[in-house]
Amino acid sequence: MSSNSNESSKKGSRIDFKTIPRLLSYITKYHKVSLIVVFISILISSISNVSGSKFLESIINKHIPDLLLESEPNFNSLLTSVLQMSAVYALGIISIFVYGRIMAYVSA
Repeated sequence: MSSNSNESSKKGSRIDFKTIPRLLSYITKYHKVSLIVVFISILISSISNVSGSKFLESIINKHIPDLLLESEPNFNSLLTSVLQMSAVYALGIISIFVYGRIMAYVSA
């Protein structure tokens, strides 16, 4: 009895490489535009995540030390950078929402 369950679990874990092109052809046949939008949204999300980290690095390395050295600090440049970073992160959040909704629709 245990050998039969082992055989079935081995068959289920094997990857059938013929299935992947068949699934991709189905997805591109019925959801080509959705697939393109999801791919672009994932790229935008990744780029915004990396860009947000770079903005944070520039804020820490450039703006904060300059503000600490001034007797009367001017926070305008820091505010501008924080608003730009917020916009980049907002774009990433919107793209994550878009591709999440599209993938939920496609997979349903």
